[in-house]
Amino acid sequence: MLWTCLHNIVNVGKTPRQGIEKIVGGFVHYSSLSSWVRLATVVSAISGFIAAPVAHGDEGNPVVVRQGSHLQIDWSSRAAGQWRLTDAEGNLCADGTAPAGPNHIDLPKVAAPTDLLLTLPDVAGGGPRTQAIPAVKRLSPLAKPDRAATIYQLAPRTYMARGMGLGQTGHLNDLTTPRLQEIRDLGFDYLWVTGILEHASLAQTDPDVVKGDAGSYYAIYDNWDVAAEIGTLDDFDALLERAHALGLRVLIDLVPNHTARMTRTSVACKKHLDFGASDRTALAFDQNNNYFYMPNTTFVPPPEPGNPLADGVFDTDIFTPGIQLEQPARVTGNDIVASTPQIYDWFETAKLNYGWDVVNKQPHYSPRPRTWDQMLDVARYWVEKGVDGFRIDFAHPVPIEFWRFFAAELRRVQPQLFLLAEAYEADNRMKLPNFSYYSLLDAGIDSIYDSDLYWGIVNQLRRPGDMRSVVPSRSPAFATNIVDRGFQFTHYMENHDELRVASRHFAEWIGDRGERASLGLAYTAYLGLMPGHFLLHGGQELQEDASVFGNYAGDNGRTSIFDFVYQSQTRTWQFESRPQWMTDFRTRYQDLLALKRSPPFSVAHKTAAPSLVDLDQVNGSADQSKWISAYIRFKGADSYLVVTNGDPQVAHAATIHFTSRENADSAGALAALHITNDGQRYVFTEVFSRKGWVPTDPGVQGQGLPGWMMFKPDNVPSGLFLGDVPAATTYVFKVTKLGAP
Repeated sequence: MLWTCLHNIVNVGKTPRQGIEKIVGGFVHYSSLSSWVRLATVVSAISGFIAAPVAHGDEGNPVVVRQGSHLQIDWSSRAAGQWRLTDAEGNLCADGTAPAGPNHIDLPKVAAPTDLLLTLPDVAGGGPRTQAIPAVKRLSPLAKPDRAATIYQLAPRTYMARGMGLGQTGHLNDLTTPRLQEIRDLGFDYLWVTGILEHASLAQTDPDVVKGDAGSYYAIYDNWDVAAEIGTLDDFDALLERAHALGLRVLIDLVPNHTARMTRTSVACKKHLDFGASDRTALAFDQNNNYFYMPNTTFVPPPEPGNPLADGVFDTDIFTPGIQLEQPARVTGNDIVASTPQIYDWFETAKLNYGWDVVNKQPHYSPRPRTWDQMLDVARYWVEKGVDGFRIDFAHPVPIEFWRFFAAELRRVQPQLFLLAEAYEADNRMKLPNFSYYSLLDAGIDSIYDSDLYWGIVNQLRRPGDMRSVVPSRSPAFATNIVDRGFQFTHYMENHDELRVASRHFAEWIGDRGERASLGLAYTAYLGLMPGHFLLHGGQELQEDASVFGNYAGDNGRTSIFDFVYQSQTRTWQFESRPQWMTDFRTRYQDLLALKRSPPFSVAHKTAAPSLVDLDQVNGSADQSKWISAYIRFKGADSYLVVTNGDPQVAHAATIHFTSRENADSAGALAALHITNDGQRYVFTEVFSRKGWVPTDPGVQGQGLPGWMMFKPDNVPSGLFLGDVPAATTYVFKVTKLGAP
């Protein structure tokens, strides 16, 4: 409907007022608050569409101006007639009637990376004229880092919000050059901008399938457009330019497993790719259907007591008067094959079909299912706009065969693309039978969430602690030596799905936000300095505690992805003041990131080029606290020892051993440090939590010297005596021979 009205406004001679009135008429049947939200969004779009008149081309030379996603065409015709705009494959992008005389077309949303063909009516008496309009492709100029990457996640809607509600929400234009430079200078290679794609909201979707007042970032309404409340396609293009000028790469989300319950694109040249538009809905499964259907059923959304706009009936098209039910019902995004999903299900989404029959558990991948090409088009569209890669949402319920096709085809366009997948090998309900981390990496994905170590740490906090239960040699992921393949995991202690470490829900027995944040920092350092990439959630470095929450999400320790909320500590930093404690804490993360970006922490760990030794096996004796964990990272002359006390409240005495009681270098630690039984003393200098501290060993000739003879007389190994390691602390020691530079 919106496109029709815009067509009327600009191309058929109707006044803007008449066109707007026609749009308003489509909203009359929705006399509620949500109607006005929808209307405000549409009118806002129109205000950007009605451009001031520009100079018209002469009769022989149409003037075409294409800037990013914006296309303007001016010409004069001797006779009235039809104009058409198609893509290179002949798919219709837009058309209309042109009167004789001057004509002006203004299209604010045209697929920028697409070659176009414009056909105009009689121009200069020579009959219809066809003109090619080349694509505007802007691949990122930045190469992928050849070391461990550092990634900063932020959602503009909350990260740059000044208060509660739509009127206070953050925008893409708020991410100015100085703000982006701060993120880069903090130590990041990538900016993962969350919530970019237009998701289901009260502006275009029935409130019965919109969670919260803002809608979920991951219920995608239009895969080719930007969420209206944070900006426009032009705003996104400008953000890319600002970031790239600073050397900061940009990731956005790709959501392949599901879409919103209602989808429709307003980007010209992509209408033919609308998900579900060509489905044979009478069939429960067809490999060319975008969705899965349950014949002879009607979708019934679950009751939402906290949503006053929900009436229990899902109207599939709010722009058309009358009720249009979802008949037949589609399978819900979290694989619920029922027409009545529950409130805790992803009822706002519909599961996409890649050729795997979710009911009969059979693959149908040849010929290639239509959804494969549509999702590839989505990704290629954004890559050709300049994005540097994708964080892929919920990759494990999507066939490996698709990922192999997808990664290969995308890298033909942009070889430097970075693909980070959220995937869970332990999700036995939704993962496909042939899914594994290995298969996903072999298909061409660069890195996968390190959820095994994350959940190991969270779970050990919830029961009597045993830090060594989550260290590398005990982790399922490390036990299969997957880390030996290089930068295969991305480590994190926060993201939008997980608890804020400073929130009261992360460690409920700790009453002080700063203490919880310090515990999160200790664990972040422990994970982040391991082989792999490093992810930080925006605001984590400012002790963001999710204490401001919306009605839908509630107080759950997470920054809401459903509500128009702000981030309390982040807002203070961005718009109010910068207290010294916040600056000091942020500097701790800056120091951590500087370590991560330098050898040996930045290098890949492989069997052929080892860079990590886990000390769990030689420090597992009964006299050693189970909260203490240690490992070595090394490359050439760069050697570091990482020691963590994961106890959130109690200091523990620690002596780190590098050999077994039999003086055997079974873990290879001394060999990794190039330490031999030559009587030399070595210095361990702390460079992170207690900078410059060199602990003394009273056992070295009874003198308490600032160094160690790693082998005492009679060939008895000496441990590294640290005394009490404070609660929630990670030490990082640089190892050098005494007296060495």
